[in-house]
Amino acid sequence: MNTTSPENKAKVVLENAAGVQVEVSALGAGLTRVRAPDRHGVVEDIALGYRDVSLWQTNPLYLGVTVGRVANRIGGSKFSLSGKSYSLIANEGANQLHGGPKGISTQHWTLEDGGNAKTLAFRYNSPAGENGYPGNVEISVSYQLTDDNRLICEYRAKSDCETPISLANHGYWNLAGAGDVLQHELEIYADNTVELDAQQIPTGRINPVSGTAMDFRVAKKVGRDIDAVAGGFDHYWVVDGSDTGILKPVAWLYDPSSGRSMEVSSTAPGVQFYSGNFLDGSCENVDGSPMSRHSGLCLETHGFPDAVNRPEFPSVMIGPDMPYQQTMILKFGAG
Repeated sequence: MNTTSPENKAKVVLENAAGVQVEVSALGAGLTRVRAPDRHGVVEDIALGYRDVSLWQTNPLYLGVTVGRVANRIGGSKFSLSGKSYSLIANEGANQLHGGPKGISTQHWTLEDGGNAKTLAFRYNSPAGENGYPGNVEISVSYQLTDDNRLICEYRAKSDCETPISLANHGYWNLAGAGDVLQHELEIYADNTVELDAQQIPTGRINPVSGTAMDFRVAKKVGRDIDAVAGGFDHYWVVDGSDTGILKPVAWLYDPSSGRSMEVSSTAPGVQFYSGNFLDGSCENVDGSPMSRHSGLCLETHGFPDAVNRPEFPSVMIGPDMPYQQTMILKFGAG
């Protein structure tokens, strides 16, 4: 484990014997670079990152960061808890996205020594009332890089009162290292998706993927059916065997041109697959290329979206006697 440039001592690089390098930052407890070899041993950055380093301060695309307190969208930026209504700060029309305009993804976390060269942890204390949420919440995120190319991400939180928590990493992946991801092959281990309204807020219905463009149960190219989905993919898949707390396979991503692959496992009940629909080329990737539409994709493991307003969905509430835990594992390969 080593720190990067002196102007940002809160960035740390984890490295393993297989040539994988993962750079993490205390700003948003996020992944800023992930470098992995292809089938020929050529190492490239497979996570989108800003060429203009000043953009990390505002991070308009949520590149690589830990989002929350509640990932995804909360309809109307409000919810009720024990008979009391809470109004949140909206940042996507009338709704709140990824915890609001000053969510945990924008905060500077405390970097803690993980104890060895391949593990580290960040901690952030979110005060009661931050972005409208009740409760003082202690949040930690740890990263461990193993020699068999697994990046183990552990999310923990505890609160002094009942409050919602649903954390996720918002990395954008391009296993080719350049171009778009439409030729990537994706498999999602899910029979169902959450139905959304025109504002991307769940209706409460769960729809089967069979016979639709949302069916990724057999690996297919990201771009094969994307035109059949208005705006592109930005939906939540309910993972098979989706009991919260049980580690299970979520998705498999593969780039035929480089041979790179990424297996995703998680204890979360589902995954938001976002195909980079709103990337508009206004920001440059680290290699100087524009981050255009579909330059990267996200596989965000977290609780059901808008679960705070949908009692039929699995709860995202935690409390003094019920802490939050989630594990996500990314396994990189090449062949």
